[in-house]
Amino acid sequence: FSLQKGFYWAIDDVTVSGIAELEHTYSWTSAPASFGSNEQNPSNILPRNSGQYVVTSTNSLGCSATQAVNVSVGTSSNDKTVKELCSSELPFMWNGTEYTSSGIYTYDYVNGSICASVDTLDLTINQSTNITEIASTCTSYTWHGTNYTNSGEYLFNYTNAKGCASVDTLRLAVALPNVVVDRDIVSGFEHIKSVNNIESNKVIGHSAAIPKTYVIFEAGKSILLLPGFKVEEQHTFKAEIKACED
Repeated sequence: FSLQKGFYWAIDDVTVSGIAELEHTYSWTSAPASFGSNEQNPSNILPRNSGQYVVTSTNSLGCSATQAVNVSVGTSSNDKTVKELCSSELPFMWNGTEYTSSGIYTYDYVNGSICASVDTLDLTINQSTNITEIASTCTSYTWHGTNYTNSGEYLFNYTNAKGCASVDTLRLAVALPNVVVDRDIVSGFEHIKSVNNIESNKVIGHSAAIPKTYVIFEAGKSILLLPGFKVEEQHTFKAEIKACED
């Protein structure tokens, strides 16, 4: 540099000294408190909770700096569906698949948090009840609280113990009043019972039966006449259609 009146000064041999690189220490914390580390770059960390993770770096001169990062931790989904159905309600649709049998089923997927998840279906299929009852009577027959006096087939609709719609069937034969016939006996329900002994060269009871030379059908006994039974006129006999004792 220069001064007034022409004097000049010069400076050389300037030495600048300092520390080229300082040592640092690191401290990691989190809020909520679940994580801590003294490494500069921790690895293989699996955060269990979402929150803020903070690192503080301090050099050997005591100067420090802090940096924070917010971490969101997703969780897997494991939903369980328990379903009990009647067979009439099948098929059951769950996650795009139809099911028709009882069992435990699983569904694998990736949820909204991009986490592998597994849902479970516990499915029980209950069956409807369908009972068929065959009965005969001389007068009337009571079934499911209703009194029936005529031959026929009857249905009873109800909900069974499992809550499923069910249908029972009654096939009822009610004895006819006493009627005397002499030929062409065709029946599917009634029994034939003779008042007196019957003599015939036909086997009584079925049109396809092999004839016998001589048959006596004893009074007071009965036999079921199957559909299609027919007594030809040249083999006429008399009988009383009767299913009940007097």
